Amino acid sequence: MYKLSTVLTVILISIMSNNLLAEPATLTGTAYYCERIALPPNAVFTATLEDVSLMDVASVVLGSVSLDPAGSPPFAYIIAYDTEALKPGHRYNIRAKITVDGQLLFTSDTIHPVLSAESSAEPNVRMIKVKRYPRSSQQYLVYSCVNSSGDRVLGRGCS
Repeated sequence: MYKLSTVLTVILISIMSNNLLAEPATLTGTAYYCERIALPPNAVFTATLEDVSLMDVASVVLGSVSLDPAGSPPFAYIIAYDTEALKPGHRYNIRAKITVDGQLLFTSDTIHPVLSAESSAEPNVRMIKVKRYPRSSQQYLVYSCVNSSGDRVLGRGCS
């Protein structure tokens, strides 16, 4: 009994030490935007590694890194992630964004696959400027038509 507990203790310690000493894997890349504008000094760049395999649910974040202040493009990033969180057959994506005071200013709008045979070694993520509409200029679409008796009808009752 004593030998069995000693052996189990040694095995447990070796498993735990391997997990503690294991270096996380990293993913490196760059992100940029094409507009010729400088970012405000309080801009924050964030790159995120996500599992995007499941439909109709939020993606699972495997790693993320932020640059605060963001500086100027291109933005180089290194995302650390746990390789044990990767699942065979799943799809992984890099998402990039720039926020200013919590408001989205730039974001990636296309899939940038990573950690697969088809993906590039260092993804180069393009971000687009997010369009802002002031509340006072919001317009609402109103459907209207003229019915058979010549009266204007508003809403979805048009046929």
